[in-house]
Amino acid sequence: MAQHWTEVIPSDHYTVALNGLLHDYDRKILVFLYQPLIGTIAYSLYMTLWMEVEENRIWSSSSRNHHGLMSMMDLSLKEIYEARKKLEGIGLLKVYVKEGENREFIYQLQPPLSPSTFFLDGMLNIFLYKKIGKTQYTRLKRFFSDEEYSNLHLDYKDVTTAFHEVYTSGHQLAKEYNDDLSVSPKGEWVDRMEAGKIQIPWQTFNFSLLEAGLSESLVPRKALTQTVKDAISNLAFLYDIDVMEMKNILISAMNEDDEVEMDELRKSARDWYQMNHRDELPSLITQTQPVHSLSITEKPKSKEEELIQYFDTTSPIQFLKDLSGGRNLQKRN
Repeated sequence: MAQHWTEVIPSDHYTVALNGLLHDYDRKILVFLYQPLIGTIAYSLYMTLWMEVEENRIWSSSSRNHHGLMSMMDLSLKEIYEARKKLEGIGLLKVYVKEGENREFIYQLQPPLSPSTFFLDGMLNIFLYKKIGKTQYTRLKRFFSDEEYSNLHLDYKDVTTAFHEVYTSGHQLAKEYNDDLSVSPKGEWVDRMEAGKIQIPWQTFNFSLLEAGLSESLVPRKALTQTVKDAISNLAFLYDIDVMEMKNILISAMNEDDEVEMDELRKSARDWYQMNHRDELPSLITQTQPVHSLSITEKPKSKEEELIQYFDTTSPIQFLKDLSGGRNLQKRN
């Protein structure tokens, strides 16, 4: 991750935008489902940026500099930058920058996933379960669900009147109205947008090697749809599964119609991980230490400080790769 002072300085300006309206229900989702994963500082940054946009608008009224944001949140620029990265990584923030004499940013807040999508995500829900435990996780599932509608109305029948039974259409329209009825506005609709799910890029997994090791009779190429490949990429990242293990997991998830059962694929991957990690689940960790834990907070001035900063800002996996000369590490059972 780049050092914050090369990416943003206090005098840089920013404008806040929303990718569609955010609602009060989103606050509960952010507090209970996202905050345990991103921490209180990142959550506070999201809420602070949100509050800069007036109600029922999708753009803040003016730009501000980061020095004002630092004062507002009583945080250093480094802490704000690290929190920003957490929001970006988990899909809650998109950042756009215009370079020039004075750098200008657009911070576009993204809506959180709906509870149903979050709990069926296959990655974020696993990290949340690991973070808060079974009891709290079960409580949150109950909090964000309710008794099925159909069970509440077994003795009722639908007598709702249809649109065409109430209304009719007149067929006289003045020509001068045509311009007013154009499909698009001059600006942008103030509307609710769907949240984007977390997706690990395909390039992070060697699909060519996977396909080369699969028998067409066991796993036809047509079974590797985009949905399946998306799931494989996420599962490989989540559980650190290599190509050979993924091949066995994929085969175990095939059904008699030569299709991949997505629930079975996720379950087989989870079972494989727990079998090799004493029934544990993976944790969500940042690739570098949090800012408040860093030993060197400024640009290193000596070889010793460079070494200390390296250990502070290098993930364990990257350290082992560097130690082995850049070779990919192979897991051992």
